Amino acid sequence: MINNKITNKRLKIAYISFTLLIISFFLIISLFKDVNTIFALSIITYVSFIMICIPNYKNNISILMFLMCFFIFLMGSYFAYEYLDYTEGVVLFDENTQNHIYLSILIALISIFFGYFFARFGADYKNNEVNKEKELLVQSSSLILFYLSYIPYITIEFLRVIKVREIGYTGLYLENIVNLPYIITLFAYGCRIYFFIYLSTLPSKNKSRLPIILFFIYSAVSLFTGNRSTFVVNVSLIFIYYIFRSKNSSVRDNWINERNIIFIIILVPILLYLLDLVGNIRFNNTLFEQESSSTLIDIFVKQGVSSSVIGYGKIYNYKIPEKIYSFGDIYEKIRFNPISVLVMGGKFISGNSVERAINGNSFAHIISYIVLPFGYLRGRGLGTTYIAEAYHDFGYLGIILFSFIYGVILKKCRNFENSNYFKRSIILIVLGSLLMTPRSNADDILSIFLQTEVIFSFILLRLLILASRRKLIFK
Repeated sequence: MINNKITNKRLKIAYISFTLLIISFFLIISLFKDVNTIFALSIITYVSFIMICIPNYKNNISILMFLMCFFIFLMGSYFAYEYLDYTEGVVLFDENTQNHIYLSILIALISIFFGYFFARFGADYKNNEVNKEKELLVQSSSLILFYLSYIPYITIEFLRVIKVREIGYTGLYLENIVNLPYIITLFAYGCRIYFFIYLSTLPSKNKSRLPIILFFIYSAVSLFTGNRSTFVVNVSLIFIYYIFRSKNSSVRDNWINERNIIFIIILVPILLYLLDLVGNIRFNNTLFEQESSSTLIDIFVKQGVSSSVIGYGKIYNYKIPEKIYSFGDIYEKIRFNPISVLVMGGKFISGNSVERAINGNSFAHIISYIVLPFGYLRGRGLGTTYIAEAYHDFGYLGIILFSFIYGVILKKCRNFENSNYFKRSIILIVLGSLLMTPRSNADDILSIFLQTEVIFSFILLRLLILASRRKLIFK
């Protein structure tokens, strides 16, 4: 017992020493290469955050994966520029704008840190036989709906792949390239929700295997439309779920071990390269014909374009219509859902058009139209990031508030297995949105629950559960 305590103490001291060594390394390199002071502080803050979370990685897996996405989408390209003197493809601005980008990233990291480490857990969920029986009913019902909706779900994706091969990736943003009856698409897009609800009932590893494989196959197919973010988020969510389940798993039903995790980490660079290779169908409309091969640095630079949106938002602030964009997605889903349109009239403007950019509430559309007017009308775009939206609407205070809230939510996600199945399903759905917020809308974590297919999915599942209960009662 005493020897174990001494060993643990030594390991802690060794880890702290290693952490300080890494931080010192970045500090020295920053001084030696004359790295921008604000960005150097951002990197040191980021590295410190990661190193604090790693020892308890099973509990901190959500924030670790979020930070990975944060670096890839917001910090990777400028890291290549500041530390590796790499400029090809890096979007650079004047000194004031560049400092604004770096300061925004630093404020966001610090705010996430405080939100995460100062949030408190909720009360533990206490299971009982009644709840267990209900969870089993939800488990079987959600699995049935998952299998039924999977057929049209993956069929639609195959049709999108075929269309993209014909008209190119940008065609996805100019028109609805797959025309199917609305009720079929509504049911099909609920497949993802049924999958998360099924996993939230904590099925055994054996029972989960086939649904997870099918979900992975769909994610792989989506790659061939040029949409890499769907694949990355879906695979990340599966990985997070495996870590969640491994915390209390038995030896016989062990979900994932350290050896598997190390192997996955080694595969990450290879996966990034393959994602870049497949992503070439966006504009080349071919998979293997490339002018030149990409290096790992090139890939980080390509994915890090979201940080430039922060700069463009600052420069063109005077051209952007005065609207609240950080809640724009919520507004559009409330105002332009089928019921609202039926009652209040109006028509939702879709695709890339001048009307969509000027009259809509999407920061991604308006900033893309301002910066790339001709490219935007042909399906191109810059995307968005919650930092740019929060700053435009509320200044640096907005970045602090949104980042702090994200940190709090990520902390709450640690309570996965101590929650009931409903809260667990919410955690999985929200995590899917949170991982994308560094390059997506600020309100995604809320607006996702206003999507028609999500509401329809919960209603349909509820009806199936009620029907199953009545059948059991009168059996």
